[in-house]
Amino acid sequence: MQGWAPGQQPTIYPEGYGIYLAPGDVIVNQIHYHFDHETPPDNSLIVLDTASPEQIEAGLTSISGSSYLTPAEVPCTPEELALVAEREAADPDYVDLCDRDNVLDEIAEKYDLFARFIPDALLRSCNGTVDDFDDLDGTIGYSSCDMRARNTGTIFSVLGHMHEFGASYRMTLHPDTPDELVLLDIPRWDFEWQLNYTPVDDIRIQRGDTVRFECWWDRAAVHMDEPRYITRNEGTVDELCFSSIAVLPDRAE
Repeated sequence: MQGWAPGQQPTIYPEGYGIYLAPGDVIVNQIHYHFDHETPPDNSLIVLDTASPEQIEAGLTSISGSSYLTPAEVPCTPEELALVAEREAADPDYVDLCDRDNVLDEIAEKYDLFARFIPDALLRSCNGTVDDFDDLDGTIGYSSCDMRARNTGTIFSVLGHMHEFGASYRMTLHPDTPDELVLLDIPRWDFEWQLNYTPVDDIRIQRGDTVRFECWWDRAAVHMDEPRYITRNEGTVDELCFSSIAVLPDRAE
């Protein structure tokens, strides 16, 4: 129903719109914790702004939205591969994490077996293979996927989400057509500045419209003592190309 990332502000929907919760619904709050040193007190808090009886009587429309996942496949650089080869030669028990399969095995051990298969599922959803996505330009990796919009109405907000290797992000509606419109362009990604962006002008989107999601990552952005192949997962040293589009459905007159 909602998410949060560093830098985001509270979400306030326009008059007449909201998220419908049925009596007896259960809200599950999942939080990712990461502490470098000591664990501070947990001060997590959720605040819900509920509709008044008068607002309900006037009529409310439930906002719709969808998340879109694009592959993330960023191989080690030649310099990192050379370092790994040296360590392998010196230690027969050394695990080469520049090998994608070894990273997927580690992901399965850390999280669960299902998590291991998500990167390959995302490749198939974008009609590609690892070879289509694992190119490296210096230290920069790139991913692009055209997907169909799942909701019809007026765009309320858009979000792009990556981790600390993130370099740039872009979301484009109707790409490569005369109606092409860039919905979100973040040329310099900052993990601490992840906003839900609301368009200044009304932008219509139809179910089935093509939306292109593009992510760039820079391996040089984060130092790794042990070089590793970067693929899609939830860990700090893994990556995401996660997007969402919140849509205001047309209201009945």
